[in-house]
Amino acid sequence: MPAWILSALLLSPAVDADLDRLIARSKVPSARVSVAVGRAGEPPAFLHRADDARIPASNQKILTAAAALRIMGRDYKFKTRVVRLPDGNLGVRGEGDPNFSGRFVGGDAAKVMRHLARDVRAKGVVAVEGNLVLDASRFDDAWVHPD
Repeated sequence: MPAWILSALLLSPAVDADLDRLIARSKVPSARVSVAVGRAGEPPAFLHRADDARIPASNQKILTAAAALRIMGRDYKFKTRVVRLPDGNLGVRGEGDPNFSGRFVGGDAAKVMRHLARDVRAKGVVAVEGNLVLDASRFDDAWVHPD
């Protein structure tokens, strides 16, 4: 919904009826729409299935990107660190680089790994005596929300 429509509705004395009417006229079935309108710290002005569990829509990406830009800054670079460990193992610690998927190199995720391997070789590592140790300590283990 465009922000100007929402703003106009919030000024209306019949907010509930206006929003109900908009939801009913939407091409999206009412059961698939969740709306919560209000100000932080105040009771909500309008609720429509607001407690239904939902998979966030694409708009969620906008909020996530805005938060990341504010916290990390526009020049932030994700780092994948590869280190030789004293026991002959090779350690890899990633930070969640979204480009690691290969989506920006023609969908070839292996190409990303080949670049990483080339960088490691350029640092003088030609063989790994031990194991490849992946450090995932930057990430939690909650893959699915409990609800």
